Amino acid sequence: RTSIFSRSLGPGPNGYAPDTRQASPTSIVNVRMGVSKDNWDVNLFVKNLLEEHAYTSLGGGRTAWYLHKSVPELSFTAVELDPEVARLADRYFKVRPEANFAVEITDGRVYLTRTDKTFDVILIDAYRGPFVPFHLLTHEFYTLLASRLEPDGVAVLNLRAATQLFDSSIATLKRTFKTVEVYEWSGNAIVLARLLPPMTDD
Repeated sequence: RTSIFSRSLGPGPNGYAPDTRQASPTSIVNVRMGVSKDNWDVNLFVKNLLEEHAYTSLGGGRTAWYLHKSVPELSFTAVELDPEVARLADRYFKVRPEANFAVEITDGRVYLTRTDKTFDVILIDAYRGPFVPFHLLTHEFYTLLASRLEPDGVAVLNLRAATQLFDSSIATLKRTFKTVEVYEWSGNAIVLARLLPPMTDD
C-alpha cells in the first residue's frame, strides 16, 4: 500500500525541516486540514497500518519531502510531469529518490492508469497556471482515483474554489465518493474524498 503526491507548492521560507514529533505509520481514522500563513498542510490522525502514499505532483518537493521525512516508514511515490522540475528539485533542494521515496516522471492520470498499486492516501495538487488540468476533474478520473484507493483510504485534492468548474467538480466527486468534505481557504479548497460513509464522533 502506497501514497502518491502530485505537485507541491514548492519551497518556501520554512524550508523542508520536518516536525521532530514523528507519527507512526498507520490506517486513517480521521483527517484534519490545517492551514498556515505560508502553505496548506495536511495533518493525518492515524492508527494501525498506513503504508502507501502517493502525491501528484512533485514540484519543488516541499510537501512531499516534508511528509516523507516526517514519517520515513511510509512508502511514498511523488509523480511529476516535467523532468526539468524534478531535476531542479534534486539539484537545489536535494529532493531525490531514496528508501521509501520514489519519483515517477509522468502525468498523474497516466501513472494511476498504469499502476496496479492501491494507496492509503492520494494527494492531488496539480495546476496548469491558475487552473487544475481538465483531465484531472472528470468523472472518469475520479472513478480511476477511487479504484486506486484502499477501501478505507482518502483522496486529498487541492482545487481552486474561485473557478466556474469548482461546483461541477464537487458534484462530480460526489457521484463517486460517499464522503466529500470541503475546506476553503484564501481562494483554494482542500477537498477530502473517501469511499466510506462520513465518520461520526463514535
